[in-house]
Amino acid sequence: MLKVIAVGRLTADIRVQQVVGDEKMRVANFSLACRDGNNTEFADFTAWNDIAETLAKYTKKGAMIYIEGRQKTKDTIDKETSVKHRRVFTVVDKFEFLEGKKKDESLFNYQM
Repeated sequence: MLKVIAVGRLTADIRVQQVVGDEKMRVANFSLACRDGNNTEFADFTAWNDIAETLAKYTKKGAMIYIEGRQKTKDTIDKETSVKHRRVFTVVDKFEFLEGKKKDESLFNYQM
């Protein structure tokens, strides 16, 4: 197992999708922009079920988060060109929000 620790900002809002053929499984694929000195690296992540739902509900593009996970690779072959593609990503095992809500934002939206 290859353990990954990353801190970065979401490059887009997280969208959760149902897994085809399994109503109970949910997945979210997203990217983080991670600073390394003067360089920015982009890394791909996959979150499942409750982790995916929580991240999608409480974060948005630009949010800074801490992630621990396991690196995975997935190989596919393009049916038209027979070219092999490799996707490297991290499966999220644990995360932490690194920024609190701004004063004008709240977790609960209500009207009187």
